[in-house]
Amino acid sequence: MGICETLDRRKNVTLAICGIVIVAAVIIIFAESRSASLQKIDRAFYSDDDGQTYFVDSVDKLFPFDHNGKQAYRAYVFKCGDGTTFVGYLARYTDSAKSRLQELMARPYNEVAQQIADAESAGTEVKKPGDSTWYPQTSPRAAEILLPKSPKGGPVEGVIP
Repeated sequence: MGICETLDRRKNVTLAICGIVIVAAVIIIFAESRSASLQKIDRAFYSDDDGQTYFVDSVDKLFPFDHNGKQAYRAYVFKCGDGTTFVGYLARYTDSAKSRLQELMARPYNEVAQQIADAESAGTEVKKPGDSTWYPQTSPRAAEILLPKSPKGGPVEGVIP
């Protein structure tokens, strides 16, 4: 007698086993989703020496800002396959975006969240460390900058402080 015939003859047992498997799968999925809690990112990398080095500070900084008498910019740090880290690009807000963000951040976040996102998107400029030209992050040139390449070749991975 084949498996199909056995299962067909014992429909109640087959249904019970399928039900147990489905309930177990749901329990496992629920437990896994609860254990993989989201961690709030409250720190970011910054550099005050054009990406040669970087430091960690609050993610809420409006950049550039004064750091030890120098202008500090947001630094986006990446890791090579061998574990070496490097600053892939730097970012800054334009003066008008920085002013607008200061105004918006004085208001309740839930009332201005979309306006903050719009101001950040429209008012952010990026550049590679060592370059002198800043590009609006929405420009075609910025698209190349936002996809950094490893100085050693191979894939890169973003680093979160």
